[in-house]
Amino acid sequence: EDLPVEAKGVSEALARIQEQVEKYNGELRSTTLTFDEVLDVQRRQIYSWRSRILAKRNVRAMSKAWTATTAASVVASVKRDKGDAEMLRSRFAQIFVASSQNFLPDTNLADLISAPDFLGGDEDDDEEEAVDQTLCLFGLDVDAACDRIEKIRGSGSANDAFAALAILQIDKLWADHLTNINDLKESIQFRAYAGTKPIDEFQRDAFDLYRKLRAKIKTDTTYSFFQLLLKDK
Repeated sequence: EDLPVEAKGVSEALARIQEQVEKYNGELRSTTLTFDEVLDVQRRQIYSWRSRILAKRNVRAMSKAWTATTAASVVASVKRDKGDAEMLRSRFAQIFVASSQNFLPDTNLADLISAPDFLGGDEDDDEEEAVDQTLCLFGLDVDAACDRIEKIRGSGSANDAFAALAILQIDKLWADHLTNINDLKESIQFRAYAGTKPIDEFQRDAFDLYRKLRAKIKTDTTYSFFQLLLKDK
């Protein structure tokens, strides 16, 4: 510490420290930008999804697809929990208790649980046949459920109700998702100490959170929609 600041050794040390600081700040800015880019892609997809629902484009097809997705996810959850036919029927009853059809009709539930994963469907038109096959297998008649709602609430009310419930879930769960992403941002940097790449870790975990977000939007909307049948009894 007795050396003057302009001494060569001190100057070189300061230069190295400054270089390291600038490198760290550059990496931090780059990482933050990547984080924001990942979230922006998700935001644009969710907003596009939301806009289509607000415009009520293909709402009936969407309600069928989301119901098929929910039914398939119930089967998957029973598989993960190594459940039996009774667990499957119980979980179906929690969501589809008010269905106009006797769900899981003439189906060997044990075979259903051990079968390969079913296509759950999305809102894409080209999956319509697969969605219909899935609904038929599970004994779920979305058209009949919509007819029951419209008989009481009026023409077009089923689509209106499904769209409103979907928007409600999207807005609520998107807000929760933003909180989860912020928590992920704060924790991800510490993983670098374990020899991992924060950007790669963030992209993987953010995608997993987004996948779960979309699945929960569909499941919660479907559940709420079928609950209308109970209210209208």
